[in-house]
Amino acid sequence: MKQFSERQSDSLEWVQRKARPREFDLVSGGTVFASLRWQKRCGSLAMAGTAGGAWTFKRSGFLRTRITSRRANSETASSVFTPGWMGDGLLQLETGQQFRWARKGLWKPTWTFFDSTEKAVVTFTANRGLRKPGAYVRIQGTAKSLPVASFLSAVIAAVAASS
Repeated sequence: MKQFSERQSDSLEWVQRKARPREFDLVSGGTVFASLRWQKRCGSLAMAGTAGGAWTFKRSGFLRTRITSRRANSETASSVFTPGWMGDGLLQLETGQQFRWARKGLWKPTWTFFDSTEKAVVTFTANRGLRKPGAYVRIQGTAKSLPVASFLSAVIAAVAASS
């Protein structure tokens, strides 16, 4: 797995691993930059890893759903994603940073994380065609150099799959 900063393109894709319905890799140009897998077939606990770190994601709640992430082997939440009723939401990092999650489009929706200045950081488009499920991820503008970009890409996959 390569460092996220070594990617040659700002366009990446979450692709499903062969014969493993709940395992995905984030790739660009054939190179893997992150992985995501669920612990159980029907569970909500997922593990994500990049060359820069590893996290667990856990969905909890019923009417007030939220997804928490923790660094691997830690009991402290590093982020909490709280989804809204209309496909939007808010991601709060342990550093105090907040990213607004918004959906746009009906037939081919895209989701975007916006920073506090309302600049797009990471955009996600589901790929639910005839082939295996996956998603396209695009790192936007100033986010290209953010250390949090790889983490946000993992959050996107966990959020989308949990929805």
